[in-house]
Amino acid sequence: MPLLAALAGCADGELGAVSVRWRIVDKQSGAVIDPRAVADPLVAGGCACVPPSGSCPRGCGFRITRVQLRVTNPTTGETIPVDERYTLFECTAREATTGFRIPEGEHALSLRAFDPADPDRPQATTPPPVVRQLSRGEIVNLDLIELAVDPAPLASQVADGGVADAACP
Repeated sequence: MPLLAALAGCADGELGAVSVRWRIVDKQSGAVIDPRAVADPLVAGGCACVPPSGSCPRGCGFRITRVQLRVTNPTTGETIPVDERYTLFECTAREATTGFRIPEGEHALSLRAFDPADPDRPQATTPPPVVRQLSRGEIVNLDLIELAVDPAPLASQVADGGVADAACP
């Protein structure tokens, strides 16, 4: 009986949780990339294919600094305020659960890949939001979300200081 009481205490008021998994997909080749396999050497918790690398063709690459769960009103598109500590994740984590911090109700849920230092510039394309009903003490599963990257020249990351090719395959 104490275990049931402890589990019931995990839900905080009228709050629900969201569980999500993601993977990276190269839009040019269709290759599927496990975020754990491309840890960014420059950004802790980030994902990157930084030239020169066997998996980065002709000096082209990508970087995903962080992944964030977006919670919005499905009718108005307005952001539902949720503390960023529960919605911002390291890319290399590959999956995350928010904890019981999302308000109860119907929400449009999506992911975005971005750099917090430049939040208006997406680092990957993501699918449109899915609408889910969140209930107190329940976890909603978003299944697998693809973060589609379009490898581009990353001249500043070329190891020999040279310039990456202007066009990527």
